[in-house]
Amino acid sequence: MGTTGFFDIRGRDWGPLAAPILILFVGLPIALNLFGWERDAASYLFVLPLKPSQLLLGKNLAVATALLLETGILAVILALIVNSWTWVWLVVPLTLSAIGCQLAVGNFVSVITPLRLPREGTDVFAQSTEQGCLAIASQTMSFFAIGLLLVPPVSAVVLVVAFGQALAPWIAVVIALGWGGLLYALSLAISSRLLRRRLPEVLGWVQVN
Repeated sequence: MGTTGFFDIRGRDWGPLAAPILILFVGLPIALNLFGWERDAASYLFVLPLKPSQLLLGKNLAVATALLLETGILAVILALIVNSWTWVWLVVPLTLSAIGCQLAVGNFVSVITPLRLPREGTDVFAQSTEQGCLAIASQTMSFFAIGLLLVPPVSAVVLVVAFGQALAPWIAVVIALGWGGLLYALSLAISSRLLRRRLPEVLGWVQVN
């Protein structure tokens, strides 16, 4: 066995399916603190004639669009490395499911425990001094929660790819899209109601001044 070991994905058809892992790391800081990045501009955001659900949906669409583009580019790069396009099409439903799971958790966290970012940096852990422990705790628990939520769609894809299509590919697609969509829809509905009640608190937490 070479020194590259497990991380050498050359010649492995499933290589491109690793691309959605990018979502957990790149999208996590933004998805879990949707309003914190606004800082003082949040006061203008919340006076817009929009429903809480529309505010969350708009931010979710922005995050999802960026993650889809980044994941798509990474999937193409991985496909070129492994020299196989067999399972590239499965990246799309798996990515959408991963985004749905992440935003489902992110909406709750953004409304319940919004975090204030300093003016001088964008490090998600560089919160104000009174929120350091809260930031670390919420990020850590959310990371594991998202990982657990991804078990059903990932398991379905694994059954297709690694076990000789023990599960029909179209069933895996339905499971991935249905699971991610269901979790996101429930989260959006509940988080919107919570945000309607907590607008003053959220604004107070994320403003720098």
